[in-house]
Amino acid sequence: MDAEEGTAGEVISEGKAKIRLCEGVFFNPYMELCRTLSSLCLGAVAAKKAVDCFCATGVRGIRYALENNCEVEFCDIDRRAVDCTRANLSLNGLEGEVHQGNISRLAFSLRGDFVEIDPFGTPAPYLIDAFRIIKGLKTAFLSITATDTAVLCGGKKRACMKNYHALPLNNMFTHEVGTRILIKRVAEVASEFNRGIEPLFSFSHRHYIKIIVKTERGAERAMESLQKCGFLVWCKVHGVRWGEYPALCCKDGQRAGPLWLGELHKSEVLQGMAGKGGERERRILSLMEGEMGLPPYYIDLHKLSKIACQHFVVSVNDALEKLREQGYRAFKTHFSPRAIKTDAPLKEVVQCLY
Repeated sequence: MDAEEGTAGEVISEGKAKIRLCEGVFFNPYMELCRTLSSLCLGAVAAKKAVDCFCATGVRGIRYALENNCEVEFCDIDRRAVDCTRANLSLNGLEGEVHQGNISRLAFSLRGDFVEIDPFGTPAPYLIDAFRIIKGLKTAFLSITATDTAVLCGGKKRACMKNYHALPLNNMFTHEVGTRILIKRVAEVASEFNRGIEPLFSFSHRHYIKIIVKTERGAERAMESLQKCGFLVWCKVHGVRWGEYPALCCKDGQRAGPLWLGELHKSEVLQGMAGKGGERERRILSLMEGEMGLPPYYIDLHKLSKIACQHFVVSVNDALEKLREQGYRAFKTHFSPRAIKTDAPLKEVVQCLY
């Protein structure tokens, strides 16, 4: 246990859970917001049984059980994590099965309608395991965390192509591109199991990307999901275009994908989460609600000002007001406090800078 992550033996409180930190078992306090939002989403979809596949201290699954009154099963390959989770279950007055072993073997015997995949780095190798756990269920939910944002957001293109079968883009809206690449990869694996997906909640924050998707059985569902995937082209002059395979507009154009081009969230789920969340969570969920129905990218006003060679950066609120006065839809975005999402052409957004 690293010093900045807490002291072994210390008992901390998070949500409704009390967690005793254990020697050699990883606990990341910076993921508290992610765990809180995930718990709210589990409650909003009324899942009956969660499977926490990389449980570590057990904090996530224990919060799920306490805050949503659902059954939770735990597993981890590390014996210390298994012992730590069992001790923390007892500390919280809970009972639950905790398995030690490799998730790729355990997946054949685990069953649940809400599967938590939160590994170190990329979740890509474990997506097949997640779908094995929900095999046979008509409807189920996958909660997936990726902490390899350097890969998804364009810092390591070769690794992104290898792990996610997509070309990333390192530009002003790279975190949304990374989020959409992750969802696309989930849709691809789902299709191999004759399942379709629907993103319910997609969140980019700090060093991670978190998505929760609903998955339904059926070959038609699978095809519908794949048809929502495509490519995106970015150019500093012509802006953004997207579709099945848009042509590069000029020599400076950059292509990303394949990636998910559909919605990132489901309104009813966001509203259900907000109904039980605190002020912090409601503020984030309100931003997500505003993102819906808009193009699959955002515009960072600071970076756009630099591209347009403007020394003055207009405030986000002023830019939104100008665009709305012209009849465009424009909202803030959770991806960045300096950015907006709008259906206005890039040249119209540039005019707001003057």
